[in-house]
Amino acid sequence: MFFVPRRSIWEVKDCLLRYEKNINWDLKAKAIKSDDHRSIPNDKHGIDQSIQKYGSHGLIIALCDVDYNDEDRSFQQWHEQLKGGKSKYEKEREQRTSVSRYRKVRAKLREILFLIINDHNKNFLARYHQGRNSNGNPRPPKYMLDYDLVDKFLVDRIVYP
Repeated sequence: MFFVPRRSIWEVKDCLLRYEKNINWDLKAKAIKSDDHRSIPNDKHGIDQSIQKYGSHGLIIALCDVDYNDEDRSFQQWHEQLKGGKSKYEKEREQRTSVSRYRKVRAKLREILFLIINDHNKNFLARYHQGRNSNGNPRPPKYMLDYDLVDKFLVDRIVYP
């Protein structure tokens, strides 16, 4: 379940019209109460191309207060049954004895950040190599956004109670 305040659609449209109209905008969601104060906005090549073509690249980040499935992981078990069982990736993860992440079952929108990345501030993004795809090929490098440095990119925000 995802809760969005009714007025938010018009506020987002207003922010987009006030700032960069003719650029690419990516939409991302981030759990507020996460241990990790970073997230991956997109692949490095795609953002770099967007900046080269339009002069900047926009990010709309929805910060959400989330609830995770219960301790007995009943939601996760239900989801696994719904999709027809464990995937090859999950079976390999279990063989490595990696712990499965908790699933988000509810999110309440708390804040929307509007960020602009350009040649003047993209050096504040870290480079991140995410490993391999399911076919074994290496994934392309990505950018990593540190939320402690978000003011370097921030052009507007909408805060919800």
